[in-house]
Amino acid sequence: MPRRRQRQRGKPSGNWHYLLALVPIGLIAYSTWREEGVRIAELEREAVAQAQQRALDTQLFSGGHFQLIYGQCSEWWRERWSLHHQPEALAWWQGGLTAYFQQGADAGSWRQIQCDADRVHRGPRVDVPYADQLPAEHPDSGEANSDDAAAWGQALAQLGQRYLDHGLLGVELLRLPSGAVLRRDWVGLEGGATGSIQTYGDVDSADQRFPWLFPAAVFPLGESAPSELRVRPARRWTEEPMAALEAIAAVLPAGALISEIELTPDQIDISVVHPTAAFDADQPPAPFGEMTLDEYGVASRGWWYPREEPGFGCRSGRTLEQLSQLLLTAQIPTQPQSAWYSCSPAFSDGQNGSWTVR
Repeated sequence: MPRRRQRQRGKPSGNWHYLLALVPIGLIAYSTWREEGVRIAELEREAVAQAQQRALDTQLFSGGHFQLIYGQCSEWWRERWSLHHQPEALAWWQGGLTAYFQQGADAGSWRQIQCDADRVHRGPRVDVPYADQLPAEHPDSGEANSDDAAAWGQALAQLGQRYLDHGLLGVELLRLPSGAVLRRDWVGLEGGATGSIQTYGDVDSADQRFPWLFPAAVFPLGESAPSELRVRPARRWTEEPMAALEAIAAVLPAGALISEIELTPDQIDISVVHPTAAFDADQPPAPFGEMTLDEYGVASRGWWYPREEPGFGCRSGRTLEQLSQLLLTAQIPTQPQSAWYSCSPAFSDGQNGSWTVR
């Protein structure tokens, strides 16, 4: 009987080892491919949603209905900058809505806010046109009293259902120190626009200084242009750190020492070592306080925010003169984007502050 040849059992081919090693690599590649596909699909959905919203915003402003535009702009500037109070003045024309707000501790200036199909963005600070009539003190919040609100509300209500049609090119509203409101309608065609003024509340003839509130020459005028608002020069604090220290000196509480300073091109954040009133009147003062200045050196509020801990600030503060001397020895690059005085352990020994300029 012939003998059956037995199959020899050997080790599996070495190729299997390579194939098995490729399995996790393939799984990782597949997972990465799926995640990338999900990310791309999400980006495409966001792009479509943004395009649709952009089309709706463009349609809103091209429609020229004041109440709808003002309502949407109010929502945007509340969300973006917490401007919950009414503006001091506004200008409405085909390009959008320009509003002027009391913002910060400076009663002599307004912050311009532009609202259009690109949503909202901040414009410059401008001098209040009737600063000589302002009271000595002004509330930090910018809230109007009941008389102000009544006149302003009446002006908005009468303007609410208007459209930019039948030759109406634009409308301006201006709140006066007395609480009364001026309204100026600009009407015209090829010959250029002419303005007519109506009033809400008791307006003295001497108070009718009505500057041009539009951000530019948005339509031709058939008469001499009104005076323009005076735009304040902005600063770039990272390029002018010594000027930033001067701006801090103007708001620094008597006897306060500096715990921390952070400069960006358009903002100064300050932390001081100084007893700072707590939010609860029954609580003792906090040992530290914080304040923010904008690109014009205007404080964000008339009081300091209390802090129990200094964060990256120094527990033992220094004078502005000492910080100025330290800054002179710091290495400052061309066109720096940030400057930071702190006791951060990443840049100092954690106890003695130093400047970091980048």
